[in-house]
Amino acid sequence: MTTHVSDDAFDHDEGARASSLKSVHKLSTHDPIYDQQLLRDVAIANARTRAELGPPSRKGLVKQTRRKPNLPQPAQATVLREGMCGFPIMELQAHLKRLGYTDARGRPLAADGRFGPVTRMALLGFQVEHGVEANGVCDQATQALVQNAAEGLGHVETV
Repeated sequence: MTTHVSDDAFDHDEGARASSLKSVHKLSTHDPIYDQQLLRDVAIANARTRAELGPPSRKGLVKQTRRKPNLPQPAQATVLREGMCGFPIMELQAHLKRLGYTDARGRPLAADGRFGPVTRMALLGFQVEHGVEANGVCDQATQALVQNAAEGLGHVETV
C-alpha cells in the first residue's frame, strides 16, 4: 500500500513555504519619493550636526588628543589591621623595623606590605612599650607615634 504525500504536508512539517522566502525589499525597483525622503533626512542630520559642532574645518577632521583619565585617588586607610596590604603597611613595617622590632624568632621585620601576624605582634610590642592601648590595630594616632619615634632615631629606611 503506497501513501501519496502532498507538497502541502511538507510545508506544515518543515516550516516556511518557498513563496514566503522571497525577498521583502525590492532592490531592483527605483523609488524617487524614497530617495527624496532619504536626502531630506540626511540634510536635517547635517544641519543639526553643524548647529551643534559649528562649520567643518577646512583642514579636515580635528584629531582629539588622548588624555589620561582623572581617576580618583584611593582613600587612605585610617586604620591598619591584620589582613590588609599596601604601601601604608609597608611604611609601618619599615618604621617598626627601624625601631628594632623583630618577629618571634628575633629576625628583623620584613617590609613586605602585608599586615600579618608578625606585623601585628611587632605593633603590639610597640603599643605596650609606648603606653598606647595594645590592640594590634594601627589607627592614625598610632601611625603618627610610630613615624615620630622612627624619625627621632635619625635616617628613616625608605621602602
